Amino acid sequence: MTIKKTTVNKNDLKKYLLDKINQPDNILEIEKVNRYIQFVDLIAKLKKDIKKQGETIVVENGSQRYIKTHPAIAEISKLNTSMLAIERTWNFKVDYAEDFDEDLI
Repeated sequence: MTIKKTTVNKNDLKKYLLDKINQPDNILEIEKVNRYIQFVDLIAKLKKDIKKQGETIVVENGSQRYIKTHPAIAEISKLNTSMLAIERTWNFKVDYAEDFDEDLI
C-alpha cells in the first residue's frame, strides 16, 4: 500500500504552477503565481500561530475577560477566497493525458 504525500513543498508548487502557464513570458500569469505562493506562505504562518496559541484566545479588556476564536482563522478564510479567485483567472495549458479519467468512459 502506497501512502500519498499530504503536504506540498512550496518550491515544488511554484515550479508546477509556472510550468502550467501557456505563455512562459506572460508577466501577468507569473505575478498571479507569485501572489498565490505568498498566500500559501501567509497561511502557513497563520496556521503555525493557531497551533502555538490555540484555536481560541482569551481577551482581557479592563475587568472583562472572554474567549473568542483566534483571528487568524478568519484571515485564513479570506486568503483561501483570494486564492480561489486567482485560480479562476489562470490561463493554464491543459495536459489532457494527465487530466483524463478513463473511468468516465
